[in-house]
Amino acid sequence: MIYSQSTYNRIIALLLVIAGLVVIVLLALGITEYRQSEAKMRRDTLLLLEQAISEEVRLKMEDVYVSVRMVSDPSVIKEKVKKQTIITQDTTFTKETEVSGDMDKELLKSSQSYLLHLNQLQPDTLQQRFDAKLDENGIKTRSIILVRHEHNAKMSGDTVGYRINYRTPIIQGGVFGEITYQGLLSYSSLAVFRLMPKNVIIVLLILEVLILGVVYYLYVGKRKIRPDKIVKKGRYYYIGETVLDTRKMELGVGKETIKLPKQQFDILLMFLGSDDYALDKSELKERFWSKSTRAKESMMSAINKLRNALKEVDCTFNITTKKWSDFYTLEYIKENINSGVIDH
Repeated sequence: MIYSQSTYNRIIALLLVIAGLVVIVLLALGITEYRQSEAKMRRDTLLLLEQAISEEVRLKMEDVYVSVRMVSDPSVIKEKVKKQTIITQDTTFTKETEVSGDMDKELLKSSQSYLLHLNQLQPDTLQQRFDAKLDENGIKTRSIILVRHEHNAKMSGDTVGYRINYRTPIIQGGVFGEITYQGLLSYSSLAVFRLMPKNVIIVLLILEVLILGVVYYLYVGKRKIRPDKIVKKGRYYYIGETVLDTRKMELGVGKETIKLPKQQFDILLMFLGSDDYALDKSELKERFWSKSTRAKESMMSAINKLRNALKEVDCTFNITTKKWSDFYTLEYIKENINSGVIDH
């Protein structure tokens, strides 16, 4: 397609508006997806921390004897609170505690109490297991584990120099509810971005790149159209900002076009195909009026008609010659065509 300067400007402006809308949609979608992915990541990390605690406890309790007894106490009003006793090989704990009735869960809680009393449940090893689970699920974060047992608190690392982005809700453990765990996570925005569903975002990014590519292509094409330049684009010539369609022999832009007679079209095409857009008068006469006795008059008449056609479509180029010159030249006319046109 061939366009005028004003058409180029309108198309480029429209495409830039569309590109701006795509950017707005991208930002809105990106922020929404980011927040949803971050919320999901936080839910997942809490579950992963619970799994890490359970695996760590069960691993360390292999081949260790622990029994749990829950004794009903009529004096206790709350149904879920019973007297519970943990018996190990060398230790016995007894206390009223809230129980769930789930034996596996109570055994896990009892095991945690046992391990912490023996100082065998360390935040460092728990963090390693937790980090492995995070990595398996594609969650790239730095984690720190905080474990509180009665009045003691242990942490698997130092938070100095790290911004803590998220603290998991407190996870309670132990027979008597005295053990609490908390995971502290430090992560960059890129960690959440990796987890985001990006199919729609990628499509929009490709669309944005394509739109900007078309804008750049049109801008480069527009820059080539200058009032003082002649540019060929396919079957079209830009003579300044005026277009010559070599297939239809039409001169002008848009609705302001005229159809050139065959002879005027051929002469104009000779100008456009020559060096410096200049034609030798004798060669011109030989080409079109070699057998005419009025060759000079016929040539001047044809040139004047072509000049008028160029003026009719407000072309910034026209045909000039100088006194006693042997050449016609198609050149940029700054003001008045008559200033440089003298035919002899």
